[in-house]
Amino acid sequence: MSAKVSLTPIGVRGMKILDREKFQLNVSVPVLEVTENKLAKTTPIVKPYFLKLENFKPIQNYVTENNSSTKRIFFNPEKIKFWSDIAENHRLTLKSYDVDESNFTFDTLQLTYDNFKFDIIFKAVLPENEEIVSSFSQIGHIIHLNLREHLFEYRYLIGQVLLDKIKTCRTVVNKSNIIDNTYRNFKMEVIAGEEDFLVTVKENRCNFQFDFSKVYWNPRLCKEHERILAFLKPDDVLFDVFCGVGPFSIPAAKRNCQVFANDLNPDSFKWLEHNAKINKINMTRLKLYNQDGKDFICNIFKDYVTDIFNGKKILKNDAKIHITMNLPALAVEFLNNFNALLSIEDLSSNIKCDIIVYVYCFAVGEDPVKISKEKVIENLGFDISKDIIDVFNVRNVSPKKEMMRLEMPQSNEFIMNFEDFAEVTKESEQVIRQCFSQFRLDEVFLSFNGGKDCTVLLDLTINVLKDIHQKDDIAKDLKVIYMRTKGPFREIESFIEEIEAHYKVKLVVTEGEMKTALGNILEDDRRLKACLMGTRRTDPYSQNLKFMQKTDSSWPQVVRVFPILNWSYHQIWSYILQRHIPYCNLYDIGYTSIGSVQNTCPNPSLAYNISGHIAYKPAWLLDDPTMERDGRMTAVNSRSLTDGTGNTLTDVISESVNGHAYKADKTDSISNALNTA
Repeated sequence: MSAKVSLTPIGVRGMKILDREKFQLNVSVPVLEVTENKLAKTTPIVKPYFLKLENFKPIQNYVTENNSSTKRIFFNPEKIKFWSDIAENHRLTLKSYDVDESNFTFDTLQLTYDNFKFDIIFKAVLPENEEIVSSFSQIGHIIHLNLREHLFEYRYLIGQVLLDKIKTCRTVVNKSNIIDNTYRNFKMEVIAGEEDFLVTVKENRCNFQFDFSKVYWNPRLCKEHERILAFLKPDDVLFDVFCGVGPFSIPAAKRNCQVFANDLNPDSFKWLEHNAKINKINMTRLKLYNQDGKDFICNIFKDYVTDIFNGKKILKNDAKIHITMNLPALAVEFLNNFNALLSIEDLSSNIKCDIIVYVYCFAVGEDPVKISKEKVIENLGFDISKDIIDVFNVRNVSPKKEMMRLEMPQSNEFIMNFEDFAEVTKESEQVIRQCFSQFRLDEVFLSFNGGKDCTVLLDLTINVLKDIHQKDDIAKDLKVIYMRTKGPFREIESFIEEIEAHYKVKLVVTEGEMKTALGNILEDDRRLKACLMGTRRTDPYSQNLKFMQKTDSSWPQVVRVFPILNWSYHQIWSYILQRHIPYCNLYDIGYTSIGSVQNTCPNPSLAYNISGHIAYKPAWLLDDPTMERDGRMTAVNSRSLTDGTGNTLTDVISESVNGHAYKADKTDSISNALNTA
């Protein structure tokens, strides 16, 4: 294509005080002259070549020397200089309309300041090879700039140009510091127009009024507000922790959600109240708070969900609770306020509800998804990455800086106050590593009975093996043996299938008398030398066990490995619930130690009365862990018992341990029997 003419003003580079008279430019412009009867057919063909300037019409009337009426179509000289610059297919079409190169001519235009758009003026004036004013925000009549340092000396010219060129603008401001104060607003300088900060903005069918100099509002978040509102259904509950002037809260309340809106900034709170009034919000649907985010979470949110869990409040139509935390610079630092928010004493029933958190953060670096996840994990104090529903890139803030939104469930269990399990987890992982440093993977099997303890052991073991072997599918190589009791719960049998699907392991099922079953296992696979077991010191006759020790000489020889020996009852549940690993649903209805259907019932310590009927709280709400086995026929001490030779798994098993005889529950698995071996 031929060389083109520039439509950029010349001789104004470096101008700091606007002089509109200096923006005059004479330019030769290609013109296509057509009769009026050909205009309708010609226009769609040549429209891509139109000369588009401010205060200029690309199609104009023209009277020829013989006084005939003609239309002149002005082409952009940066695109077209010669007839041949028009695409060939367009030229052929024009020719079919009897329009050809004879209709093509030139005219000289004198362009002025009024003809140039603001971006062309900035390109002509501001320093070359430097970033110019590429974007800005408009909030009502205010244009908000965040000028780079190299543009600061040009700020008054920039402001005046924008004031001239954008008809809805009356005020231009430049941010003079970062958002680093308590209330998220910033100092600003008026660089053009009126010093008027009271604005009106329409968004999501609501009107918002506020003083822009005292509150935070970003019009670039309009689509994000829409996205979150789309997640909300009537009767859902929204806790808006950092609500500002209400871009989430006001529309949500208008959509018949129950909204609890909070902001620490007293000016935001003032305009939040005002916006509720002008939008005619039913205030039974909207509760307003002027508190620190931590206090809002630890008091308002806590009290509400406590009432939900205790049955004092009832969510309608399976409603969900949503929590928005739109304070990207700091929001993740407030997440730990949810952790262990409720104590066992706060709850008296087994009611559950869906709680979803939307937390925002800034991610600076090459991998914003990874960075934002790491921020959440760091502030929570444990790894929740597997449970994060979505990581969404809301917008680009600056080069390599993204605003991210993470969506994750806030389960009932997550906010429960359980014991910390970090140290015992580390200890267990070390024991498992020691086991696999002494034995090959094919020399070890894991004893599984469907209970909570061996489920934690299975999860720990698979995680360690993944790290050792750097294989995500290593679980398929781990031998897991399910010792089925006589009269097992259907729920346990279903849970076994769930475990196989969840961990992608294949459980080998065995039945029969303990010693014989163990002997058969070792006979079937002579490579086996060690057995991982989910025994804790609080189990019967387990106080003096070591992490690794052999069975007694009267038993088939195998090294027993007890990685979770030092775990407490509540640490087991803390691990299960905070890491969202599967567990048998019998634990949801009061079972705390599961044997068989013949000798196991819900723990009476978890019983409560609801409308005249006995119900049971879930296992993790057991206050006194010494009552863990209160739903079982427990161990007895008796010196008259025999060794139980020939008895089946459901019969009495006796074994001499430290001078005591042990009578197992009829449903005790190989794990408990082997504790005494």
